[in-house]
Amino acid sequence: MGNTIASLAQDEQWDDVRERIEAHVVEDINVTTGGLNWTTLCFASWRGRLDIVQLLLKYKGIQEVE
Repeated sequence: MGNTIASLAQDEQWDDVRERIEAHVVEDINVTTGGLNWTTLCFASWRGRLDIVQLLLKYKGIQEVE
């Protein structure tokens, strides 16, 4: 796919997603990917990854989906 945080989430590479969030090395936390243009927050919520959702909600600049 790609190497954006959303692409990693789409590919369920949760360890890599967590590492990027914790290291604050995400260029755009709200980047989208896939046919539905989902964000990392969407993928984490859909997959029941509460640990990732909690990290994302603490991240500066995160935008919740309306």
